Parts: sequence; C-alpha cells; structure tokens
Amino acid sequence: MASRLRRAVPDLELVRKSAVVLSGFSVARLLGFLFAVAAARLLAPADFGRMTYALALAAIAGVLISAAPCGLSRYLARHRDDLALQEDYFGNWMTVVALLLVASTAVALPAAAALGLDGLMVVGIAANLVGVTILESYKEILRGLDRFTSMALCYGLANLLQLLAILGAAGLGWRSPALFVVIYGLSGLVACVVMQAVAPVHLRFGWPALTRSRMLEVLRFIRPLLLQSVFFAVWLSSDLILVQHMMNATATGNYGAAKTLSNAVWLAPAAIGTVLVPRVARLPDAELKRYLPRVAALAALVTVPAAVALWVFEQPLTAFTFGTRYPDAAAPLGLLGLGMALHGLYMVPFGLWIGLGRPTIDMVAAAVGMVCTVGAALVLIPSGGLMGAATAFCLGSALRLAVISGFTVWAIYLRPESASRVALSREVALP
Repeated sequence: MASRLRRAVPDLELVRKSAVVLSGFSVARLLGFLFAVAAARLLAPADFGRMTYALALAAIAGVLISAAPCGLSRYLARHRDDLALQEDYFGNWMTVVALLLVASTAVALPAAAALGLDGLMVVGIAANLVGVTILESYKEILRGLDRFTSMALCYGLANLLQLLAILGAAGLGWRSPALFVVIYGLSGLVACVVMQAVAPVHLRFGWPALTRSRMLEVLRFIRPLLLQSVFFAVWLSSDLILVQHMMNATATGNYGAAKTLSNAVWLAPAAIGTVLVPRVARLPDAELKRYLPRVAALAALVTVPAAVALWVFEQPLTAFTFGTRYPDAAAPLGLLGLGMALHGLYMVPFGLWIGLGRPTIDMVAAAVGMVCTVGAALVLIPSGGLMGAATAFCLGSALRLAVISGFTVWAIYLRPESASRVALSREVALP
C-alpha cells in the first residue's frame, strides 16, 4: 500500500507540507473571508464598494513591494547549509525591498489623492504598503527556511487581527470604510512582530554584507517579477475598478462580494504552488518530467470540485453569506469561480519556473492576461454589467494559463536538450 501511494502522488513530503500550508492558509483565508463578510454587513453597499475600491487601488500601488521578496526563498533553500551566504542574500534583498517601498510610497500617495481618495483613505493606502512589505517579506523568508507552519500561522494571525479589529471598532460605533482599510493594512505588520517574538527568524542583517554587485544581482532576478506584479495586479483588480468607474459604488459592492466568495477556489492549488518553489529548487533535473504532471493532476483534483460547487450553488451561497443586501452578487459568481480556478491551476507552472530561477515567462503570461481582461472589460461591462466584468476576468485568467502551460510543455517535454537547458538556467541564476 505504501509503495502504491508513493507512485500515485508526486512527493509525499510535498503533499505533507502542502497539507500544512493548505490547512493554515484555509483558516487564514476563512478569517479573511469573514473580514470581508463582516465589513459587507457592517457597511452600506456603497461604503463596502468604496472599501473594496480602495483595497484594489492599494493592491496595484503595492505591486512592486509585494513581488520584490519573491525569489528570496529559492536562494535561502539552495544555500540552507551556508548561513553566511543566506544572510548575505537576506540583507541585500531586504535593502532592495526597502528602497522599492520608499519609491512606491512616493508615487502611490499623490496618485491615490488624484483618484479621489482623501484623508484617512490615503493613510490606509500607506498602511497597506507598509503592511504588505513586512508580511510578504516575512512569509518568503519562512518559505525559504522550510518553516511552513510558522508561515501559515503568521498569515492566519494577520487575518484574525483584522477581523477582531473591525468588530471592535464597530462595537465602539466606528463604521468607516477608511478605518477598515487602515486596519487591513496594519494587521500584517502586527502579526509579523508577534511571530518574530514567539518564533524568531535567526537571520541577521549586517551592513558590511551590503554590496552593489549583490543588489544588482537581486534586481536582475526580480526585474521580470516586478513587471509581472504590475500586470498581475492590474489583471486581478481592473474588472472591479472598471465596474466602479463605469457603473456605481453599489454595483462595485455587489461585484466585490462575489469576488470575495470566489477566492476560496484557489486556496488548495496556491498551497501546492507555495511548497513547490523550494522543492523544485532542490529537485534533480532528470525528475522534472515525471514530477510535474503528477503535481498538476493533484492541483486539478483539489480545484475543480470547488469551482463546480460555486457554479451550482451560487444563489444560496451568496444569500447565506451576505444576506439580502447584495442581490446582484450571485449572477457573476460562477464565472468568477471559474476564473479563480484557472488562476489556481496557474500557480503550479508559476511555482515551477520560480523554483528553476526563470521568472520571465510569468511576466509574459501576466501581460497577456492583463491586456485581455482590460480590453474585454471595456467592451463587455457597458453591455453586460457585472456578468461582462466576470467574463473579462475569466478570459484573462484562461489566457494566462494557456500561455504559461504551453511554454512549460514546450520547454520541458518538446524542446531538444530541454533538461540541459534547464540545468544551464539554474547555473546562471546562482552565484
């Protein structure tokens, strides 16, 4: 039985760690979902629409700093037996991230004011930039150190804190969408401080280790990821932003409620993709061809049922979750669930190429998906409303997956001397 099980699954260690990440992230996502549900119930639909609009703008404003830590886990995993080299990469990488935070803040705050946000909403954008920088960096470090339980706990704690904070604020009579945006941003910072006190990461930041050559090496690695993050954020948020500008705040609230519910679909494949990066970084090249199809099949197995359930039960699910205040949320839910399922499947080839140190294809796929979603949304929203926005999102998601999957099949299975080329790419990425 054990032998059959080993043949049936791609990697028992991958499955075990994916289960840890999935369990922790599922609880965290549930808490994040409850935050959105609580905000939707505590705020009027128009105010909830403004909150989701501000968070979508914050996501776009934070694209560089949310992507900048990505890849550090690969180097920490590859050099797990060399603490000095790990701290070298850690110090230089965090310096690059800090510089990008300063640059992003300098651009984002005036832009947010120009787009109609003012007062506490602008403070909320700044809080989200700082929070996402700390949280994403800490999660990437924990992933590189194979501390997936701590990573999941940190994510869950952040979402628990934001939920408790808005409930407490509402209990005191403070039901402001701007305040909720500030709370959403700062929760990640507080969670990381708590986790570092409870289960500290023993990587030291040393000024003597900072070098121009190492920081340039980091920038060369993350450059396509930074561009990809811009394309990804626009793809993920453009449909909601265009609904806000082409329809009204109440429609945005209904669409934001549907999109919140659809996010549950890609939890499981995201957990697999999270664990895949350090696994692939250490995997012998000869095993890739056998390993990848089984991981993809496992991701499909845990993704498809959730998407089907959302499509079949869209009306009762939205009524149960949001009550009668969001009557239009059910209509786009099935399409949004399909789009999120395709995004979840995308996480497998994404994790593969990040682990191999070749992130450029992700940038290309994200750019194609972004152009497709924005172009389709501009055409479909005026005639199709929320269904048109969901269709545009789904089309962009399908095209992203098609591009990266086609490249993966060609590069790993069809291209001559593919294994040697993958090995060469690893050597180029390493010092």
